Amino acid sequence: MCGILVRAIKSRVRGAANLSVLMEQQQLISFATKYDFFATSDRRDGAGEFRLNDPDYESFAFLPRAKPGRRQLTATQIRHLQIHYITARDDINGLRDPRFNNMDTTVQVWHRCRVDKEVFHCEQYRQADSTRLNHLARISQTTDLNENFREGTRPEIMQVGDYYVYIKFFCVHEFEGVTSMLMYSEYRRVSIIDGLVKDNGHWVDGFQDVFVLENLCGRCTRGKRGEDQTVWFIDNGEKMNERLKKALRLR
Repeated sequence: MCGILVRAIKSRVRGAANLSVLMEQQQLISFATKYDFFATSDRRDGAGEFRLNDPDYESFAFLPRAKPGRRQLTATQIRHLQIHYITARDDINGLRDPRFNNMDTTVQVWHRCRVDKEVFHCEQYRQADSTRLNHLARISQTTDLNENFREGTRPEIMQVGDYYVYIKFFCVHEFEGVTSMLMYSEYRRVSIIDGLVKDNGHWVDGFQDVFVLENLCGRCTRGKRGEDQTVWFIDNGEKMNERLKKALRLR
């Protein structure tokens, strides 16, 4: 794969620095593949699956086993769930909207989600001694670039962006008669360096509809513990090559 990629963009490579980036990227992909980070378990017997008869969720299924009973959300998680509905719907006017007074604050928790042929796990389903990382994902969301400014002071500027999250759990929730398949995740701060994704630590937590899921990701740690240690996220090959080509064009 490395040879094919080099031939495809060799006209854009400028010196040893660019070649070093190419080699680093391919090493990361090879590392993730070697340790089976991208492997999934796709069982399609259908027994015990949870699906919704909704076009938005056509390709999605929660897989057994679900956590028995319903989970009471914490105060912080309730607020995050309210923020999710404010973002997803145009008719809710902030956290003080009276419709939140009767919102169900419990959810049915699930531990796995299948999207077409790819199976995403969650942090709570992962074994303590597991060497496989299958709850780190790239998601695609549309956000308002002016969302941090007071409402009405700046126009909405909607933009689709990629985000990296650790999935804590999947869940089913009903609000005003509409059932949603959601996940609760920890967003990570990242920086793109020469087309590679560097993890800069925890950002915020939040709920998302599962249809924002794009693909599983791997993780590679380089350097010794402390300030010299860096963590790189390994996306699928297509996405990494896309970013690398863009980075090389800008050089």
